[in-house]
Amino acid sequence: MKIKNSTNLWISLGIVVICIIVIQITYVHYQYCRKSYENFDIVPSIDFYVITIGNPSRETNIQEQIEQQMNIMRDSSDKTDYFEFNIQKIDGVLGKNLDLDKYIEQGILYDGIYKDMDPKLKHITTSFNEKMENRKNEVGCYLSHYKTYETIRDRGNLQGYSVIFEDDFVLNPRFMNILDETLLKLGDTDFDMLFLGIIGENGEQVLDNVYRTTGVSWCAHGYLVNNRHIEKILQQMRFIDNILDVQIFKKGNQGDLTILRLNPTIVEQGELGTNIRNH
Repeated sequence: MKIKNSTNLWISLGIVVICIIVIQITYVHYQYCRKSYENFDIVPSIDFYVITIGNPSRETNIQEQIEQQMNIMRDSSDKTDYFEFNIQKIDGVLGKNLDLDKYIEQGILYDGIYKDMDPKLKHITTSFNEKMENRKNEVGCYLSHYKTYETIRDRGNLQGYSVIFEDDFVLNPRFMNILDETLLKLGDTDFDMLFLGIIGENGEQVLDNVYRTTGVSWCAHGYLVNNRHIEKILQQMRFIDNILDVQIFKKGNQGDLTILRLNPTIVEQGELGTNIRNH
């Protein structure tokens, strides 16, 4: 009987010791995660850009989105999360002022831009709008993003990241936290762009909230660029034979660029949609 009681005692002590070890491991892991995911590690070093044509309502939206994120950081109990959130403005290219012939002669623009396009076939050949006026605006939008890529190449941290917004962007209240956590989890995963706002199919899952796009997708109102590959992006996006977002995802599907997306997204498009393509 004594032997049985002694055995039970040792078993109980063993269980207690195991529980203590598990609790300690869990606590250490919690502290590590808290340090990694509550305190920003990456986002303070990201360059943020917004493409705008100076529309007053869109200028107001830009300021409101900045203030929202700043207020969230100010109200945070952990003041190490605070940093000055600045967005550099890029003057959008106005489509109505473009000389399309010049870009065709330079070998930058698709020479069929003037041709009539059958609406039933346009998604097979090109996604330019049927109306010539709108096509010029779509080229202007494309050139605005390309201009931003050139700015990243010329002024950005070529070992870091940049985020590009269109001026109708709306940020999730947890935008900074989710972006920082996602980049930490991605680690050494190689990619060219990470779409933070997007409409379309998820594609192939890379990790819990990140997918590699493999199907049809639209929108470019908020995405992150891996600056290490900016020369590759400039090269792949130089020739304009499609609207910007369709071109990017086509390049991704063909394997020319590695395009990732978030789901759920953390950047939404304003109710009116982008007006960069409408000017």
